[in-house]
Formats: sequence, structure tokens, C-alpha cells
Amino acid sequence: MYEDLIFQPFTEDHLDAAAEIFVEAFAAEPWNELWSHESARRRLSDIVQSPGFVGWSAFCKGEFIGFVLGRLEPSREEKHFYLQEMCVSTRFQRRGVGRRMLAHFEEALKEAGCSQIYLLTARESAAERFYAANGFRSAYRAVVMVRRLT
Repeated sequence: MYEDLIFQPFTEDHLDAAAEIFVEAFAAEPWNELWSHESARRRLSDIVQSPGFVGWSAFCKGEFIGFVLGRLEPSREEKHFYLQEMCVSTRFQRRGVGRRMLAHFEEALKEAGCSQIYLLTARESAAERFYAANGFRSAYRAVVMVRRLT
């Protein structure tokens, strides 16, 4: 399978296929979120149109099977990357696709002068375990805070 994986820069042409994978992936554990194709496409489109956007698409035998999206942000004299969305089609999960996609993406970020990657994910979930297994750790000095407005 690995020899069939191809990574390409994410473009707006990939939005519909990415929205389908997004809806499918986030309907599953640990999120159990119900997204419509339209709302997922709108979210992904907003990310693509944001300043500093960087994204990659994964293909297997010509089929769009995953993506990683976010933005480079200046931080003092460095560049940090805020990983906003990463999804792999449920048909291709647990086969090393996400790990390979992340490794490819990290190399591209290093070449762009990025020094750190930040992301938010569900606590004590398969996603947290995936990122930990790929070299991520909980931030020492940061906490995520939320305030509901409704």
C-alpha cells in the first residue's frame, strides 16, 4: 500500500472529497459529531482561505483518501504551525496512512522554516494516542479554556 500513496498540496479542487471524508471521520468515535457535507466544506474552505494556509492531500491509486490542513503563524522570529484538521478515510485508517501523511507534512513544514506544530484533539482518545505515538506531547505551559455563550 505504501508504494501507492502519493501526497500533493491541498487545493480548493479537493474540498468536496475532503468534506466527505471529514463528515465520515467525525461521525465516528471519539467525536460522534454530525456534520453536513455543506458545513464541513464551509469549515475546510475557511481554513484553505486563511492567511498562512498550508495543506497536503493523500491519494491511493488515484483515490483521495486523506488530508492535513492548517496555517503557518509567525511567533517572534519563528514560524509555528497550527494543525486545524487531519483526516483519513475510515476505510484506510489503522494502515499507517496517517503516520505517513504526518511525516511527509512535517518534512514540508521543516523546509518552510517551521519550528513547532500545535493542535487540539480529544483528551484520552485514539486521536491523542495517535499524536503521542508520533512524537507529540501535551503542552507544559498551555491550557485550553472554553466558555459557552448560549
